[in-house]
Amino acid sequence: MPSLVLTRPGWPHPLNAYTVELARGLQAVGVDLFSAPLQRFVSQPLDLDLREQWQACLKKSQSERVWLVSSSPSAAYAFVQQAALLKDLQKVVRDGRLVISGIGRASMLPLIRWMEDSGQAAEVCAPEAKASSAQAASGKLSVTSADASAYLSWVSDKPITADAMVLLEASQNRDDLAVGLAPLCRQVVRLPIYRRETLPMPVLSPRPTAPTFVLVTSSSLVGPAIEGCEQQGLATDVVIWMAHHPAIIRALQARLPQADCLQVDSLEVDKIVDGIKLRV
Repeated sequence: MPSLVLTRPGWPHPLNAYTVELARGLQAVGVDLFSAPLQRFVSQPLDLDLREQWQACLKKSQSERVWLVSSSPSAAYAFVQQAALLKDLQKVVRDGRLVISGIGRASMLPLIRWMEDSGQAAEVCAPEAKASSAQAASGKLSVTSADASAYLSWVSDKPITADAMVLLEASQNRDDLAVGLAPLCRQVVRLPIYRRETLPMPVLSPRPTAPTFVLVTSSSLVGPAIEGCEQQGLATDVVIWMAHHPAIIRALQARLPQADCLQVDSLEVDKIVDGIKLRV
């Protein structure tokens, strides 16, 4: 029976429902799932200088609208866990100046849930159709590729020259999105509100059977994934490496020139399942 090793990190919260959703999708086509997170996410408060920069950008004298641009579901989740940041945002919400946006539909979901749970409203603006948290429960809102270039192409046609764009992201994120947004809007404020901490690959038991797919969801996981497979006797030139972003594929090929790599369009379960079906 084919196997898939999922290296995706996560929080101890409902976003892990993705793993359950993926397991069900794989089970339907006879593929075993091994969850092997190689990192965990940890919230981190802003330092004093960055907190002052964040508060300044919220002032009406500084920007007409404030866009919260979530780079991932975990970035949005980390933001709504920080009560001080939510309090800072209240006047912007009351004035109707807040815009919720994100790269990939699921990246906005924790923000949308926060607005709904607090009885507030804000404009939702993203390449994908607007969606409520209820749609997520019905499977209409899933994890998609965090494609900065696609987001930049879309937002370049929007009237944002007088707006502030606040990027919710992990520390040490790539700067391509921030650099691309800078010429389009009044200011870009980067909020590194969580960090990744390395975890060893858990022992995979029973041993994954061939063909074995290894799904890598971040360039930062490429090295740990290779090392983890080697430690557990999974031949890195035999497994099929899967990723949803060209940068991850490039990182894999730089480390393993002979690697068998398979790029899928996104992290949506259907896309992963379809990719596997092409190879088994």
